[in-house]
Amino acid sequence: IVTMGKDTQAIAIGAVLVLMILVPPRIKGIIMKSKTRKVNVDLPYVIDIMAICVQSGMTIENALIYISKNIVFINSDIASLLERTAIKIEVSGISSALEQLYEEVPSAEVRMFCTTLQQSITYGSSIAPVLVELTKEMREMQLLVVEEKVASLSAKMAAPMILFIMFPILAIVAGPGFIRMMSIWGN
Repeated sequence: IVTMGKDTQAIAIGAVLVLMILVPPRIKGIIMKSKTRKVNVDLPYVIDIMAICVQSGMTIENALIYISKNIVFINSDIASLLERTAIKIEVSGISSALEQLYEEVPSAEVRMFCTTLQQSITYGSSIAPVLVELTKEMREMQLLVVEEKVASLSAKMAAPMILFIMFPILAIVAGPGFIRMMSIWGN
């Protein structure tokens, strides 16, 4: 369809190869970050539901299965993660399943959740109050992130304010005086 010289073909093939090597990992990284962000946002609600399930008498495994089936419409990513974790619990045990869950979603919130469950299972402590406290900590972390973004907003707004507000006001205030000076100096 298009005739190219050998040099142009070599450059085109090289550019296509570079794009094929560099672009897919970046796209994968962007998709993973967005899914991790979605999981982190909804994880405190899932943990609250798990605490309620455990308080009602369910085991952790049953609670994971119940939540994975009932949270599909809210966050399908968490539902699939919990479903795979429940299957892994049946196959290899809860400790290794929680470790694999953290490897799938490497975030601080998921690590806190997995560590809390593992410690509760290891030491035999009551899990429901610990899960409630964990959700409080996660929500505080989310609030801190929002506060940091709000605090950095004033620094980000300084340059546009200078460009679009200060200079026009300066032109409005100093403009008439500058025009008079030019008319006086012009005469």
